[in-house]
Amino acid sequence: MYCFYCGYKGMATRNGRLTDYYVALQAFFLLFMVIASAVKGANFYGWANVGRASGSGKMAGFFVFWTILESTAWTLGYVTGGAALYKVVTTRKDAMRSQGGGTASECSSLRGCE
Repeated sequence: MYCFYCGYKGMATRNGRLTDYYVALQAFFLLFMVIASAVKGANFYGWANVGRASGSGKMAGFFVFWTILESTAWTLGYVTGGAALYKVVTTRKDAMRSQGGGTASECSSLRGCE
């Protein structure tokens, strides 16, 4: 929730520190979601666990269904989160450009840019 708050408020107020927090936290969470959607074992039922779930006897249909459902949810989470991260990063760069966040070499060719 804090990650979402940083991204939302950072974009609304053009606060670079908050969007930096969002970018760092969202990148970490995306990595976690990719791992959780793929692994088998522990409490995560990723795509690698479908084979194990299908060999679980009478309850195989139940476990395969829930394993695929959980894996799909993790996959949709990192696809959506990746798209949101991309939009924040590109919008943030566009906002910096429009506010005159140019480099010193760009500034040296202009008059009155001291």
